[in-house]
Amino acid sequence: MSDDIVTHSDKNYKLRMFLFRWGVSLPGLVAQVVFGWLPLIIGILVSFQEFHMEKSQWNGLDNYKAVLSDPNSAPFSIKMAKSFYSGEVKNYQEENGVAPSPPVKIIYGIESIYNGMGVIWRNTLFYVFLSLGLTFLVPVIVSILLTEMSPGLIRIMMILWFIPVSGMSSLIILKYFYNVDYGLLNGIIAQVYDLLGRPEAERIYPRWLNSPNLVMFCLVLPGLVMFSPGLIYITALQGIPQDLYDAAEIDGCGFVQKIWHITLPRLRPIIVTMFMLAVLHSFQVMNEVLIMTQGGPGDRTLVVGYYIYKMTFDYLEIGKGNALAVIYFCFLMFLTILQRVYIKEDKDKGEDKKTLKLIKEGN
Repeated sequence: MSDDIVTHSDKNYKLRMFLFRWGVSLPGLVAQVVFGWLPLIIGILVSFQEFHMEKSQWNGLDNYKAVLSDPNSAPFSIKMAKSFYSGEVKNYQEENGVAPSPPVKIIYGIESIYNGMGVIWRNTLFYVFLSLGLTFLVPVIVSILLTEMSPGLIRIMMILWFIPVSGMSSLIILKYFYNVDYGLLNGIIAQVYDLLGRPEAERIYPRWLNSPNLVMFCLVLPGLVMFSPGLIYITALQGIPQDLYDAAEIDGCGFVQKIWHITLPRLRPIIVTMFMLAVLHSFQVMNEVLIMTQGGPGDRTLVVGYYIYKMTFDYLEIGKGNALAVIYFCFLMFLTILQRVYIKEDKDKGEDKKTLKLIKEGN
């Protein structure tokens, strides 16, 4: 009798747990399907169509062929690369009277690979390198320096990082900072000229967003202000035991040695993770270009994300825009897989070959 009651109660418990788990998970699962996977599936289907709101027709791979033959959107063109390489070699021969040496040819070959890419891919790649080079390491360095300061200052900085800042409104304000005629930056430069007594005719002001050479830097620099992961680094640094630093000081380690041997090894998993996220985020740049430059001047800031937007909503080439989006999605997935395979978050688990060899020798 008692065994039947226990069995009955166990079945009810398992059923309740099953319903509870699915009840908790189902809203998130539905949201992921509706707002995540469903738009992806629709986008893939639209990429094979000549899409119109009233009636669409299947056109096979025509959209993909059009995208891959477009000089702007083609990921890479061997014809463009060869044309650039032959042009550079010809110019060198005309200027110097001799054929370029092998090292010069190697340089031209690297440049031809870069120039063989479509315009939007070159611009996106350039933005990614600038963004990672100028904005990724700075928060790490600032966070490490802040931990050496008083606890009160650390709390103030964490509060400032916690303040919700709208990215869109910040970009709009920064756009007016860059304005050539009445922007804050040129206003400050004008004040410096006034202090120096420089005449108006001799004053030179940067063109900022209107300058082909400065515009990409102008898009990247706001990331120094709005790079929120600095808070994550500070939180991770506060989790490092103080005993490790005290023991290092007793052993005679200086500030740099403590950072190199204690701080950075324990920050490495977080830095690697944030690096992977920063790479993917940089490749998906869109808002900065849409608000500040609209792809200009010329096509210097015409990146992949903004070109997909223009092709879809400005040119109404919805099928081609989705085809380019699918190609870009595949590229980002491939990049993510490479990062997960070749960039390990943490190798200090005794699983690498050197550690296993030391363990075997010790045994």
